[in-house]
Amino acid sequence: MVHIFEDNEKHLFEALSNSSDSAYFFASDMKANIAVWSKSAQKYLGLEKECIENIREFWENRIHPDDKELFHGYFDSVLSSHGNHHDIEYRILTATGKYEWLHCSSYIYYDEKGNPDHAAGFIRPLGYRNKIDPVSNLRTVHEFRDNLQNRLQKNDRGAILMFDLINFKKIIDDYSYSFGDRFLYTMGTLLKQALSKEDSIFRMQGSNFAVIIKSCKKSDIQAAFEAIRQVLSHVTVDNIEINQDFVCSATIFPSNGVDVDRLQQNLFYGVEYAKENNSRELVYYTDDLYLQNIRQAQLREAIKKSIRNHFEGFELFYQPIVHSEEKICESAEALLRFHTPELGMVSPMDFIPILETSKDIISVGAWVIEKAMETVKEWQTINPDFKQIHVNVSTIQFHVPGFKKFVFDTLKKYSLPGSALVLELTESCRVKSTAEFAELFEEFKRHGVMTALDDFGTGYASLIVLCDIPVDILKLDLQLTQNFVKHPQHRAILKLVADLCKNGKIRLCAEGVETEESLSLMKNAGADLIQGYFFSKPLPEAEFRKKYIEMT
Repeated sequence: MVHIFEDNEKHLFEALSNSSDSAYFFASDMKANIAVWSKSAQKYLGLEKECIENIREFWENRIHPDDKELFHGYFDSVLSSHGNHHDIEYRILTATGKYEWLHCSSYIYYDEKGNPDHAAGFIRPLGYRNKIDPVSNLRTVHEFRDNLQNRLQKNDRGAILMFDLINFKKIIDDYSYSFGDRFLYTMGTLLKQALSKEDSIFRMQGSNFAVIIKSCKKSDIQAAFEAIRQVLSHVTVDNIEINQDFVCSATIFPSNGVDVDRLQQNLFYGVEYAKENNSRELVYYTDDLYLQNIRQAQLREAIKKSIRNHFEGFELFYQPIVHSEEKICESAEALLRFHTPELGMVSPMDFIPILETSKDIISVGAWVIEKAMETVKEWQTINPDFKQIHVNVSTIQFHVPGFKKFVFDTLKKYSLPGSALVLELTESCRVKSTAEFAELFEEFKRHGVMTALDDFGTGYASLIVLCDIPVDILKLDLQLTQNFVKHPQHRAILKLVADLCKNGKIRLCAEGVETEESLSLMKNAGADLIQGYFFSKPLPEAEFRKKYIEMT
């Protein structure tokens, strides 16, 4: 057996491998990119040897084409340290020459740097699975597929609702795993009582559930949704009442599809859309959702490809930040842009959430800081009066071990003072631990690195965050700036914010200044920094340099 095992581990692996006819075990060295499979697994999969090299590439060649995106998402989450335990279901080419559904359960061990080190787990053909989920006492995903397939073959009409519990993990964290199991069992019992006897409810995976109803009338579909909402609003376990939030989507058959896989895919599209848009109403599948999901998949792949190719396609634009009195530009905000030949210029509203969800914002964000400091160094050789560049930083980046050192090392690399960099934390990030950020920002301040609170006025606790975190600059959200212009009765709020900044020795920057009127208003209110289309839209580096650095 290959070198990934110690002698005593070989015997343990062999014992596990021989302990079940229905589960096929594996263990892998993620850094060496090799995996070892049990003898029964070799037979089931038709492997020529026990050891597989180039795990991802090998597996990708055997996986069903329709499941490759799911598999890539799983593998990327492993590489991004998204938890130790992973469960996934997909179709794989077996020794029979046919694709078969299987359930893969794996446990990943990471090294001290957060890189995948070793993994172990098993795959189980779904033919061995029970018809009833023992935790919720609901029928399983395989029963769902069989039930739906039978209805389609009979040309039945109906609808399917899929709902996913939001933050179910919090129930487990707050109470226990066993409490979570009792919650699911109680919830399953209540749902069967609340829904029509003709409706069929299934536990799909984890906190994901589906209901097949016989009617395809929107009134009946909405009634089923409301019944689910009513049940989840108060599930009592051990005398503790739980109000569990959820998202839900619906698709109608056969009008939205005559294939089980397609209908199931439709539901996942709807659920993901509801999550991304924070919708708590019923989301119906549409072809637009399908096309949007396809574009999202293309965008995720384009981002991964870009990162592998040294951030090709990413670019920084710069928007001037101007003194309200002198009307001179000594600083700028670096704004990330992304484009590909296939997708064209992609809106930050589309690609930033993907970067944050995948945690690719860590590597891309580091590239932004590096690029911005390289640029400010170049500009200062041309125009010594230019002082600094503002860079948006996600809360995810602030939590990365070594982020602070990276910032200081980058400044040192380009022989720049700390004041050459302003780190902007978006207030809409909803900071949970202000004390943690306060300590970090104080250390940046001691090294001369300035900090700013961006998008002020968009979040739920703006004043509290401002009071707790020692920022140097407060940036009024562009919508707030424009509201002050349109609604004079709201300007008392502007005076309150301006006075707070003045007393706290915080510089006030007004974003979204587009007219002479808004410039005058913000200047008179005490904003000494102005940013907006009145002076310039964000510009590519060469254009900004020519206009504001070379001033030609």
